[in-house]
Amino acid sequence: MKLPLEISLMEIGIFIAPILLYIYWRSTSCFGYWKSKGVHHLTPNSIFGNTFDLIFQRVSRFDMFRKLYEDLDGYRFGGFYQSRNPVLLVRDPELIKLILTKDFSHFINRFTEHPVNESDLSSNLVQLGGDSWKFMRYKISPVFSSAKMKSMFDLIVQCAFEMSTNLKSVADARSSININEVISHYLVDAIGTCILGIQLNTIKDPKSEHRVMIAKAPKISLGFSIWNFLFKMSTTFRLSGMNDEVTAYIKKLVKRTIKYREENNVIRNDFLQLLINLKNDVLVDDISKEDTHLKYNVDGVTDIKKSPLNITDNLLAAQCFVFYLAGFETSTSAISFCLHELAINQDIQDRLAEEICTILRAQDNKITYEIINKMNYLDQVVNETLRKHTPASGITRVCSKPYIIPGTNVHLKKGDSVLVSIPGLHFDPKYYPDPERFDPERFTKENVKSRHPYTFLPFGEGPRICIGADERHETGQGQTQQALNRDWTVGCQYGGPGVLGVVDEKHP
Repeated sequence: MKLPLEISLMEIGIFIAPILLYIYWRSTSCFGYWKSKGVHHLTPNSIFGNTFDLIFQRVSRFDMFRKLYEDLDGYRFGGFYQSRNPVLLVRDPELIKLILTKDFSHFINRFTEHPVNESDLSSNLVQLGGDSWKFMRYKISPVFSSAKMKSMFDLIVQCAFEMSTNLKSVADARSSININEVISHYLVDAIGTCILGIQLNTIKDPKSEHRVMIAKAPKISLGFSIWNFLFKMSTTFRLSGMNDEVTAYIKKLVKRTIKYREENNVIRNDFLQLLINLKNDVLVDDISKEDTHLKYNVDGVTDIKKSPLNITDNLLAAQCFVFYLAGFETSTSAISFCLHELAINQDIQDRLAEEICTILRAQDNKITYEIINKMNYLDQVVNETLRKHTPASGITRVCSKPYIIPGTNVHLKKGDSVLVSIPGLHFDPKYYPDPERFDPERFTKENVKSRHPYTFLPFGEGPRICIGADERHETGQGQTQQALNRDWTVGCQYGGPGVLGVVDEKHP
């Protein structure tokens, strides 16, 4: 006997209503958190807090974090809600300095959307926390010392030279190119050489397996983003954003390379070799006085036998992967935007090309680590690119022990989230007048000294500053130098910033 339709709908309603009420309660129960602490905060505009557009991927993190910063104008700090997670956004550079550096012991860890799991590639330096992060950071630091960077620079320049040779054929044909594609091939080769010590030649073979795999780097779907924000499914069910095919490929590549080196007694001066030394209990510490930024007091574990981590090939693969992916994605974006800005600002391009050519002519056109560091205007151009088109959108921290914000009665408890909006700082007219304008003069020595140092944070700051910041900077400088040290100028034909460039006009 069938029940009347009306009764069936009523029963469905009775069943669904409590579920909807629970979802609403669970999503909004924390919305009084900042008010209870006496912190000025943005009013949540939905059950998704203040980040509805971000969760539904309608805006980028860059634009969202910039807007949140601007919405809190006039305050040293303020609260907002990332879904049901209360987050403190810090605007004051001096307070940012305290949190990232001086009082770092209260804010050791980042907050991430995915759990650390050795079976995939998430057990990496970016996602590790606590003693595990301290140990890995301490052990990996030597590979980014000035001595190591100098030895890697020639490899970077060689890859850049091959890329510029590719550009020459485009210039001769006076045709257009997808600059992102060209740069991504260059970076796959450059980073592959420096990290794994292998020649990938994706510039000549853009459809190589390695290039295809890197392109499949983890991307979060809309559905996963929504459910993860609402219910933290990635933590509850240990879900991962890692692509299984990419994970298997990277593991196999690293293990195969390690096995070859160990069986053939091959020792190279690269990132993977340092990891192999770590695995084999070989301590390397060649950090000099000029590398003080690598020696922040992070209570590093100096006795390798007391490692809080199980040093496995999977762990080593995770470190290789994160440095590869971080360097590839951020550097591709930064270099593309740099060339785009030069293309639409011909006067800046001409001045930079003149500096590069003048310095190299005086050195018989020999490019070295020391010579490129004499190119002051090149450094200004790269820094202005990193300001206007910063690769990272925010610096996140989780309070690891109770903290009182200096000069206030605001108490942060263990587990509270903190955000520094990088685009917010970089586009604040108080620090950078007319911030939408591309102006390398902002980074002359005099202008840099006139600003608070914590208003320019493309790679973060403090003990958790991006450990590969110098490597990325050198990669960008090397590529830009090679792109302009030729008989052509870079121009735009059509397309969005950094997406499509054209080499269309030769120097006289």
